[in-house]
Amino acid sequence: MLVHATPTQGNAIVRAMKCVATGDGAVALSPVDIAAIEACHHVVLHRAEPLDVAALPPLAPAELAGLVGGGGVGEHTVQFLAVVALVDGSVRPERIDAVARYSEALGLHGLVLHPGACTGGSDEGGLDRIAGALLDVVGRRPRQKARVLLRLALLKPHSLAEIQRMFREY
Repeated sequence: MLVHATPTQGNAIVRAMKCVATGDGAVALSPVDIAAIEACHHVVLHRAEPLDVAALPPLAPAELAGLVGGGGVGEHTVQFLAVVALVDGSVRPERIDAVARYSEALGLHGLVLHPGACTGGSDEGGLDRIAGALLDVVGRRPRQKARVLLRLALLKPHSLAEIQRMFREY
């Protein structure tokens, strides 16, 4: 993914990522959060200088919007925020709320979340996990419109009819 962010925009992106990772201060940064933010800084944003994630100051959604806008850099930013919100494999309301606030400030009302891989267990267990995560995310924004699009990557070969049957039964 090529992201053409200026150094100022890159700094704003990693500051917003920290805010999402901590749920705006509600939860502590984990080593996984720090690694994800550092990886974005160095690999995706092409920044060579060291990054002290813990020392990054907070950034309000309106400030981010003013720095990156709602175009290409803004769209990539929301994708990065969604990744850091879910990087530890859990769905935390504080993090989802933070991503939604940044998305709204950027004027971006569509967000695609990949529900993750369910490599163990049954198809029903995987669907339970997906449905639970979607209900939690949508439930956090009760007065907001939501369009849910699922992209399913299946390890086992299934026909479209089998997938439709599983969702109908679920």
